[in-house]
Amino acid sequence: MHRGRRRISLILGMMAMALMLTFPIGVAAAPRTVPASVQGSHTWSGQLCDGTAATVTYHVTSRGRVVFDSATGGSARVWRFPGFFMVRYRETRARVLVWLTWRRGVATLHTRSWSGRCEPVTPPAGDPPPVDDGGNGQTG
Repeated sequence: MHRGRRRISLILGMMAMALMLTFPIGVAAAPRTVPASVQGSHTWSGQLCDGTAATVTYHVTSRGRVVFDSATGGSARVWRFPGFFMVRYRETRARVLVWLTWRRGVATLHTRSWSGRCEPVTPPAGDPPPVDDGGNGQTG
């Protein structure tokens, strides 16, 4: 008889733990707030390696979702994921990453961009190279 009670207690205990892991109380009770400075339309602007101006326009909803709107400055590819997106300009290595983090129920917006290594600009073929004076102001 004791084995039957132990088995039932064990099964009920495991079911309670599974429910607690699946539906934690803290998630449902935690209020989430998106500050007014985070909500609404935002624009990232930068410059590609060739000097072309580039912009990425996006907005944050009142529920804390980051939504890509548009990209200018060249052909761009967008990867959308839950909670963030990344834009990569096809001709260059330039990328823009936008995401939200939640800390104590308050959303914070983050934007990171990088361009990799830009190739050095070569002067036009017709111009002679500058004269090296050795830093003392004398030529010749």
